[in-house]
Amino acid sequence: RVVIENHPNGTVLDAVASQTAILKSYADARAAALAAGQTPPVPTEAQRASLKFLVHFIGDLHQPMHCVDDGDKGGNDKKVDFFGDPRS
Repeated sequence: RVVIENHPNGTVLDAVASQTAILKSYADARAAALAAGQTPPVPTEAQRASLKFLVHFIGDLHQPMHCVDDGDKGGNDKKVDFFGDPRS
């Protein structure tokens, strides 16, 4: 389960929205500084982490079991039979 501030039970879609908002606030501040002829701000560690998480979460969107919350821990609790060998 993805735990994002304000979305403790959120899906990967909530995580994408949350991280995108963090990056957009940085992009807006950078654009404003450049428009004013000022030195743009340097991204904070949290903003850099948001970009890393966003890339990871976009990859998760391609994993169908990560896109819904049916109480299975992102598919980790799904049981499958792999050539007669039960696995989760």
